[in-house]
Amino acid sequence: MSWLASTLVWTGVLLAAVLLLRRPVARHFGPHAAYALWLLPFLRLLLPPIVLPAWLAPAQQTITKAETVLVTTGVPPDASAVSVSAPVLEPVSTSAGATAISYADWLPLIAGLWLTGAAVLLAWRFSAYFRMRGDLLHNARPVGEAGRIRLLESPQVDSPLALGVIDKLIVLPPHFMAMHDRRSRDLALEHEFAHHRANDLLANMLVQPLFALHWFNPLGYYGWRAMRRDQEAACDARVIAARGKAERAVYARLIAAQAAGPRIALAAPMACPVLGDASIVHRLRTLTMTEISRRQRIAGRALIGAAALALPLTASISYAQAELPDVPEVPAMADVSDVSGVPQAPLAPDAPAAYTVDDAFSAPGVSAVSQVGDVPPTPATPATPAVAATPAVPAPPAVPAAPRTGYTVRVNDTASDRTGGTTRHEAREWAWTTSHSEIDKKAIRKQVEREVRAARADVAKARSEAARAHAEAMAEIDRMPEIDTNCVTSGQTATGKNGRRVVQVCTNQIMASAVDGIRSAREEIARDSSIPESARKEVLRSLDREIERLSRKSTRS
Repeated sequence: MSWLASTLVWTGVLLAAVLLLRRPVARHFGPHAAYALWLLPFLRLLLPPIVLPAWLAPAQQTITKAETVLVTTGVPPDASAVSVSAPVLEPVSTSAGATAISYADWLPLIAGLWLTGAAVLLAWRFSAYFRMRGDLLHNARPVGEAGRIRLLESPQVDSPLALGVIDKLIVLPPHFMAMHDRRSRDLALEHEFAHHRANDLLANMLVQPLFALHWFNPLGYYGWRAMRRDQEAACDARVIAARGKAERAVYARLIAAQAAGPRIALAAPMACPVLGDASIVHRLRTLTMTEISRRQRIAGRALIGAAALALPLTASISYAQAELPDVPEVPAMADVSDVSGVPQAPLAPDAPAAYTVDDAFSAPGVSAVSQVGDVPPTPATPATPAVAATPAVPAPPAVPAAPRTGYTVRVNDTASDRTGGTTRHEAREWAWTTSHSEIDKKAIRKQVEREVRAARADVAKARSEAARAHAEAMAEIDRMPEIDTNCVTSGQTATGKNGRRVVQVCTNQIMASAVDGIRSAREEIARDSSIPESARKEVLRSLDREIERLSRKSTRS
């Protein structure tokens, strides 16, 4: 239960972090890096709890609070006989009424409701996907194949739609392959092929448990839609990666024309593509971004890799149970109720002879008394025999501690610098304490020697790889051409003073071409009466702002 709670909290934190960072990451490192950010909460969902050895657990000091008061009941002081019973310990309870239901009693109910909601959401999404797939394939007609991907025509779609993980399909509207605008047709098909090549539909299905666990959390809803938009933007970047300015303008018009398309994504959230006005604006804005350099892409991958390596720091950590030696049994306490060994008290002696008083005793001055018999002396009262003392309960013997021996191993790692001298590179020290029965000194020495040899081999291998990577990077930098944006004619190549190629690129012409493409898309949307009025106004306002921004940028350059 603690692992589920920790997973829920940390995946929610990572979802919020990705929602905040996705736009800056896309601007500086490209749409592929923004899409890769969603891998972090998914990997945290798969991270199992980490169980550490018991000796790494922090020391805990247990404080016991007394809850009862012991009262000793002894023998009353006026007792005529000696009691040999043990004192009675009477507990006096300090509880004040019945105990209220604790918070822990509600945990199973809360966990059951949470997991039930997640299961219902998963069942709804998968059933909607397979139901839509069955409806599309009911009247579909095969029109061709491209490798393992089948092409079908169905009257229920108005634009190409990618389906399937194992049986990969692309569903096309009727007569789509006979379109006169072959460039637009090929770009639309390439977009769906890019989804299948990148396994985007498989990714959509794998992340469903992540967002299902957050069915009650708004972050789950916004995170799912944001991930789908980043997925579409990354797919667009793959399509236009090696295409010219004219094809990019056609592709931008094709994206803008999807504003009037069917809302398939609302019926089957896991299908591609995702539609919506906000998604179209996000994709158009991504297309007009400045080209991302190779160095920026490498930096983005390195940052995401470092974040993935830091995920174990958020894992649930527990400690293994320590095995304690058996405690010897406490010897049985002597029974003090048996008084057979106590000697009985002696009988009382016979009463002495009685005296007879004559009548003359009553006369004044007469003191004659006749003695009936000799009165023996009264014997002394025998002393009360001592009661055998109750034997004390022996304390349990202490658990013998296993003899422990400390070991300290210090390894000095030395390396040679470029000048030929030897410098101390690193000093590592291990120290532990163990019992003689668990390990011997020779095994420790052999194990340490193996670890040292492996560490030195790793260091040498890492240094050689770093030197080789540095040489390759420097060679790649030397081969890269210089870019000259202060040009007269775009596309020309010259040789600089240092012998490197210089490519002249006119950024104002690129910006002007992008502005023309967006203006053409705006005119088509403005003329399309099938688009709802509110959606058309929102898209036109977004396109106007983008045209104005690019025009200002082109003027400054």
